[in-house]
Amino acid sequence: MTVALKCYRCGKYTPDGAGSVIPCYAYNQTDLKECHKRDRYCLKYLNEGIVVRDCAYECKAGVHELSEFFCCQEDGCNTASRPLKQEWTVSIVAVFCLVLWMRYLT
Repeated sequence: MTVALKCYRCGKYTPDGAGSVIPCYAYNQTDLKECHKRDRYCLKYLNEGIVVRDCAYECKAGVHELSEFFCCQEDGCNTASRPLKQEWTVSIVAVFCLVLWMRYLT
């Protein structure tokens, strides 16, 4: 039995003639939805500060024209990247403080 991928689904891109976008301003756990069984990727689409999160059958990560596409294949992986950056910043600051403290003791 195949379990469907779960991705954050918030906002919408409609590739009609105008290519209109309904942005995702905020999302939470209720936006983590099961994808269609055929979908293999979680997608985060970013264009001029507008974000759309969704499921996708195919996904090519990178910058295409003025849009940036992020692709991943784990449940809930299309979240904001900011918390990870904050974790790294905290880790770097902690190591820096530890080094200064060790120098102070010697």
